[in-house]
Amino acid sequence: MTELSLGRYRIAEQIGAGGMGVVYRARDQRLDRDVAVKVLPPGSLMDQASRSRFRKEALALSRLTHPNIAVVHDFDTVDGTDFLVMELVLGMTLEQKLVAGPVPEDEALKLVIQLLEGLVAAHEQGVIHCDIKPSNLRITPDGRVKILDFGLAKFLKRTDAASVTMSITKDHGIAGTLAYMSPEQLRGSPSDERTDTYAVGCVLYEMTTGQRPFPESNTALMIDSILNKSPARPTSLNPTVSAGLEYVILKSLERDPTCRYQSAKEMLADLRRVSTSTLPVPGAIRRSSRFAMQRTIWRALAFAILLACLTYAASYLSLRRATVDSIAILPLTNISGSSETEYLSDGITDALINSISQLPNLKVIAGSSVVRYRGREVDPQTLGRELQVRAVLTGKYAEKGSNLIISVELSDTRDNHHIWGEQYNRNLADIAAVQAEISRQIADMLRLKLTNEQRQRIAKKYTDNPEAYQLYLKGRHYQLKDTPEDLTKSRQYYEQAIDADPNYALAYAGLSEYYGFMTYSGEISPREGWPKMEAAALRAAQLEPNLGAVHRELAIVKLIYKWDWTGAESEIQRAIELDPNDPTTYFSYSMYLRTMHRFDEALKAAKRAEALDPLAPSWKSSVALLHYYARNYAAAEEEYRQLNRSNPDLPGPHLGLYNIYSRTQKESDAIKELQQGLALQGANDLAAALPSKYASSGFSAAKEFAIREQIHILTEASKQDYIPPIAFATNYAVLDEKDKAFEWLEKAYDERAPGLLDLDLDPDYDSLRTDNRFEDLKRRISLPK
Repeated sequence: MTELSLGRYRIAEQIGAGGMGVVYRARDQRLDRDVAVKVLPPGSLMDQASRSRFRKEALALSRLTHPNIAVVHDFDTVDGTDFLVMELVLGMTLEQKLVAGPVPEDEALKLVIQLLEGLVAAHEQGVIHCDIKPSNLRITPDGRVKILDFGLAKFLKRTDAASVTMSITKDHGIAGTLAYMSPEQLRGSPSDERTDTYAVGCVLYEMTTGQRPFPESNTALMIDSILNKSPARPTSLNPTVSAGLEYVILKSLERDPTCRYQSAKEMLADLRRVSTSTLPVPGAIRRSSRFAMQRTIWRALAFAILLACLTYAASYLSLRRATVDSIAILPLTNISGSSETEYLSDGITDALINSISQLPNLKVIAGSSVVRYRGREVDPQTLGRELQVRAVLTGKYAEKGSNLIISVELSDTRDNHHIWGEQYNRNLADIAAVQAEISRQIADMLRLKLTNEQRQRIAKKYTDNPEAYQLYLKGRHYQLKDTPEDLTKSRQYYEQAIDADPNYALAYAGLSEYYGFMTYSGEISPREGWPKMEAAALRAAQLEPNLGAVHRELAIVKLIYKWDWTGAESEIQRAIELDPNDPTTYFSYSMYLRTMHRFDEALKAAKRAEALDPLAPSWKSSVALLHYYARNYAAAEEEYRQLNRSNPDLPGPHLGLYNIYSRTQKESDAIKELQQGLALQGANDLAAALPSKYASSGFSAAKEFAIREQIHILTEASKQDYIPPIAFATNYAVLDEKDKAFEWLEKAYDERAPGLLDLDLDPDYDSLRTDNRFEDLKRRISLPK
């Protein structure tokens, strides 16, 4: 090999590199065409025999002519350098495309159908790729998929499909990239067409959800997951994935090859039916191994009931040895495959959490932390470490005619010991009674001493109207999704539940919570939101005076809307008494306490919210904000850094660090954090312009530039959407434009904006504190001196 050529191939530039070699753009000087030359790593082919074997493989690969396969032209050796000559394919790899996130379903189907068409052609020639992954799939500028790197391929003897002809991959042990490898590849077993369909399933999973089926970064953990666990359902990560596509993905990822698609042609046929919405998913699911597994589960559960009498005493004695003082209730798993009953997973789980949260001396983890485990198989010990609980309740449900079969199991997180389990087979209309029964049985198993009032509360059915209850559960299901569109659906379901039962207190409570969230988060005007929130909460309290969530909502109304400090504290104390496990109540209490300048108590309440919902970033953010308001910048910085490590895609921690560094003269760090925060908010142009502005004009000019651009963005957005006036007021205060700041603060005052409670705490208002208008505003809000 000369410096610039390999035989007749003149090297132009390096265009890629990987474990199987370096790829160059080159010019075939004999045929006058551009090609890709892959130079194999030194020592890949140890002797002439292996080169001869590889040459035969390259010859076979050159016969693979298909629009979706990159052609192999030649294999040669020059001065001891072994290389493949391939078709030069322009465009981006799928790996590069996925950097932007999930691919829309219709586009994903078009791309993967092409991929499978190419694989079908290869498999018909007896060639198995064995290394399908996004980096080996290139998308040309006209949208065509090209499969690259059949250099790892393994051949099947055409005369005997069961007999495998081992190729060059044998010399390299287990070939391929770990995240896309099938269980049989990891075990070193022979590979066949099903190895490729598994990898296609991995690719399709990543295209639709934005993450790999097993996203563990630790190699040992990833191998364990691939060999022993099932991936989360795609719809748990991206609810827009259709039922048909989810079925195809999960079938292709079956650990047992006999339960997987047996050929690329079979998988291709199903994907084509998905693309035309003609895949009969329910029937397909009945034919799948998962349904067979479900029948096995139900037989096992039936047998478990026979053993219940024998195991009850042992379980009870085990509990006597170690008290359970904390519990996590995981989302119930829908094993029937029916999307129509998917709402029950969130709805029943949320109802159980709310009911069991009322039990005394028992910490119950909030739903926003446990929802992250939906569809994941996590052992109780791992859950115990991650959520800091002593017990975990898991469950499954399946629709069977007009009935719902629910099975639940309570496990000790220290040793995975089974504490208690039960199965319920009830009419769908009687699900509310099942939820109450589960709560009561858990209280009995944990030997909790309950008053008559507490027993009545956890066993209470708040409506006898099955339609109203199911509409309410659908409202909870959509509220937990936490997007504006889903929240609107939740409101509609609450309103429908009220139409079905005008005396349904829980539906009014849900409606109040909806208006509270939308108002506090700035989605709707406080002038509209607070009165509707209050009206719904008052009606709920009139119907059921002992609902903790209702007293929490009334506390928020009195705190933010009425500025009634005494009334707010009274309502919060009552809410905590009725439901000592609600993190939102402790957050509200912390907000009240910081407004009263009771920082130590506020911090304690905020940390209690964090303990009850340890994976929700909002509570740790509130702890960081408390330290920031107290001017304890070092503590605030540490909290924001922890939050950034656990939630790297959130803009809030970066913007919090920017505020801290701005006030502690760490200007370059401040610019860096501001840039990252803006980029995560989607303000890419502004983020890109910051470094050069800082370099040319200094920190103050860059900061002012960013704020004025933010004001411009807010102004444009306000032409179509509601933008809280407090957002403008804060920006103008930082710019020290007092008149404009007070103009917007007056607007915030008129509509009772939530941010006014922090007027006396937020460092952003420091420039206004010597102005008489500031003291006058504080007086009208009745903020403590």
